[in-house]
Amino acid sequence: MYWIVVRPTTSATATQSQWPYVLWFSATILTLTLAIPMYGRMIGGRWVTRLAAAAGAAALMNSAVNIIEDGFGQDWAFLLFALGSAAMLLSLIALSAVLALGGRGARRMLALIPFGTAAGIVLFVNAGGAILLVTWLGAAGIAMRWEDQH
Repeated sequence: MYWIVVRPTTSATATQSQWPYVLWFSATILTLTLAIPMYGRMIGGRWVTRLAAAAGAAALMNSAVNIIEDGFGQDWAFLLFALGSAAMLLSLIALSAVLALGGRGARRMLALIPFGTAAGIVLFVNAGGAILLVTWLGAAGIAMRWEDQH
């Protein structure tokens, strides 16, 4: 009786075919939830750690809200996603500014990590994945070198 009433098909709907993209983007944002605050703690400084924590909190919210909005098709969640994105991007840009203006010499280059992260998020559909990959591979290299020096 179930088969007669429901008439299941083997083809995926447009919403179902979008799930891998929704989950991939949410997983990418979720990794930033941990990576950005860890980066801020590694660099140190009151403003740096606070801005990194704010960006990480906004990333956590956006990861969950993206699943609700795009995955489950709840259009009302777009407002939360837009607010979270704005908070995350503003925190990352402010973090870049603090690192660029407050650092000396080569330490100013540390500002490229949050700036590259913001650019990767904005350009995610076109080339953001590659930008985020290069940015955080650079961050990993800096972290390894930082660990050797300290």
